[in-house]
Amino acid sequence: MPILEARGLRFAYRPPAPPEDRPRPAAGGAPALDGVDVALEAGALTAVMGPTGAGKSTLVRALHRAIPCFFRGDLAGEVRLGGSSLEGRSVADLAGEVGVVFQDFEYQLFSSNCALEVAFGPENLRVPPEEVRRRVARCLEVCGLAGFEEREPSTLSGGEKQRLAIAAVLAVEPRVLLLDEPTTDLDPRGKKDLHRLLLRLRDSGCAVLIVDTETEEISRADRLLLLSEGRVAGSGPPAGLLTDVALLERCAVRSPEMVQVQHGLGLPLRLCGPEECRELLQAAGLRPAPGALPRLGDRPAGAPGGAGAAGVPEIFRLERARYAYPEGEEALRGIDLVIRRGEFIALLGANGSGKTTLAKVLAGILEPRKGSVSFLGSPISASPPSSIARRVGYIFQNPDHQIAAATVAEEVGFALANFGASREEIDRRVAEVLPIVGLVGKEGEDPYVLTKGERQRVALASVLSYGPEVIIMDEPTTGLDEREQRRVMRLLARLNREGRTVIIVTHALPIVAEFARRAVVLVEGSVAADDSAGAVLGAAALLGDAGLDLLPVTRLGALHGVAAITPAEFVAACGGRLADPPGQGRRA
Repeated sequence: MPILEARGLRFAYRPPAPPEDRPRPAAGGAPALDGVDVALEAGALTAVMGPTGAGKSTLVRALHRAIPCFFRGDLAGEVRLGGSSLEGRSVADLAGEVGVVFQDFEYQLFSSNCALEVAFGPENLRVPPEEVRRRVARCLEVCGLAGFEEREPSTLSGGEKQRLAIAAVLAVEPRVLLLDEPTTDLDPRGKKDLHRLLLRLRDSGCAVLIVDTETEEISRADRLLLLSEGRVAGSGPPAGLLTDVALLERCAVRSPEMVQVQHGLGLPLRLCGPEECRELLQAAGLRPAPGALPRLGDRPAGAPGGAGAAGVPEIFRLERARYAYPEGEEALRGIDLVIRRGEFIALLGANGSGKTTLAKVLAGILEPRKGSVSFLGSPISASPPSSIARRVGYIFQNPDHQIAAATVAEEVGFALANFGASREEIDRRVAEVLPIVGLVGKEGEDPYVLTKGERQRVALASVLSYGPEVIIMDEPTTGLDEREQRRVMRLLARLNREGRTVIIVTHALPIVAEFARRAVVLVEGSVAADDSAGAVLGAAALLGDAGLDLLPVTRLGALHGVAAITPAEFVAACGGRLADPPGQGRRA
């Protein structure tokens, strides 16, 4: 019998009451969940994937009674825990049995240090003090936060906060663990560590459900549930669903890289790693043509600081820049960096390596304690913050940190209003930018009732509305499905082609491979590498030192002695193409 199951689950959110001076929205609307069945077994790992708005977060909320206790709407169907209906039970009633890591994980952190945060749950369940101390030490250790006991959560990086939220839930030792996109802010090494931890929890008898957007690690789940428009679009073992290219495309899920390679070459599709994929290629007589790709180690180096672009003016110059947070370790340790107009740069590194701090220094949000930062040849500290903000647009890692207005339209026009634009100009710019980010029809909605991915696009639109010459985006793909990721990145690429300088902070190495031209790698607050994106993504030792990993397609290329950083690149080198209509490959 399943530990936790839902039968015929249907839920439609009730629109929030508007301010008195605005018309009340019409009742009803499409349901967020429409007849969903799911069963979580002891000792089983279930993965849930699908596009933004598919109902993934709604499902998690319904499974632990946040719906209907905290989110109002029309609920039908039944949720049962241990065979008993949860009707009439509260979220608190389930706290010792069902642990939850929310998509907006920062909102579940509230203690003054990490040890107290992890101890909060077991203490409230009256676990003996000695056992609480053991759990705190163990959970911080398994989540990579040993030594962080006295750190205040607000001083942690986004990825470290996410690890802390996970540790706090694990300390309760629930029978069921629900995780809503728990890897969004984790570096690649951290994602692998988390999935290994989830497999250990599964093997210990815990029932685990994870909502995720990346397919490479999901292959080891016992079951995959694909949601689309509130309904189950596919359910079964990952080996079957993750090789259905057409279905994955409809559900805005990125195919695993080895599946992309096989599909592009017209091979039978099999869920596998690079080593097995090489054997499939060998059996089909396929390999990269000589000279089609750089040999391993020979990919052309970039020009750090744009030095190869004669006459291109500098945008930023950092010399020996250092920064330390008041209650944390030094985040930047002597950064020397030059960024020129029109570059597309990715800042890479492990959680806590200083990426976001560097991005905020470039945007003028933080001022180095030592060293210097210049913008267009003048000290950035000499310019009024409003002047820098008008020319350097910054989108925060968490969009909620910069959303303040009551409606989407007001938020998108907020900066323009502060810059003194007329009402007519604001309305015109808002109308121009909303279609670009896919928010037409959302103008009058409260940003905080939108999904996290939609809020990310609201934050981006608010920057695009005033057309800064530099765009800095911290984790531009966080909370976005594959379709939305490509929409945002293609928009950034277009703006870059039009002459804007684009700087992204990201852990999404496939995005770096496809869009960035230069990569700056940070390790413990120092620049460990500054080179072309291709050269960096092909450097196994460098990535290892930085807490990153080679992409699967790069590992496949290395087995053939060549440097490949995208599936399309590898497929083209083998004489195929990835432009064929989805679903033309045959599944093995």
